[in-house]
Amino acid sequence: MNRHRRLDKLIERLQARHGETGPLTLFLVEADADHPVGTRVIWGGRAREIAYDPTQDWPALPPGGPHKIILGAELEV
Repeated sequence: MNRHRRLDKLIERLQARHGETGPLTLFLVEADADHPVGTRVIWGGRAREIAYDPTQDWPALPPGGPHKIILGAELEV
């Protein structure tokens, strides 16, 4: 088996493991007037901004993973 075929098989295995959604970058920010509670798709679908209410429980994460989670980042999109 040549290197290209091995790489193709590795990519196929990773895609099967992560499914359609795959790993995402998640930005968790506290909800405020600029960021109402909810989820917003950013970076062309490669990331999500999840605004949550800190007095409530943690928000549910999207399926897939593993995800990279960044707390409290301010984004300008």
